[in-house]
Amino acid sequence: MIRCILLCHDVLRIDEKLSGSSQDELVTMEEIEENYESTLLSRDSNSMQLRIRGQDEEYSILQVHEFTSDRKMMSVTVQRQ
Repeated sequence: MIRCILLCHDVLRIDEKLSGSSQDELVTMEEIEENYESTLLSRDSNSMQLRIRGQDEEYSILQVHEFTSDRKMMSVTVQRQ
């Protein structure tokens, strides 16, 4: 579940701080980093790097389906490298 949350968001890491437009996403990511030994290392429009309990993982972002008021959710399609 932690991996899924770390993959599906719009949060970026800028100068070692998390940044994003959704306060809910920021709080969730901060809690995961503080309590589950997992972190977002970096993210851009094409890829993201995670560290989950000491193991580094890299993913290619294939498609992002943005949150809309009709769908009421965001989803992302990724491929592990």
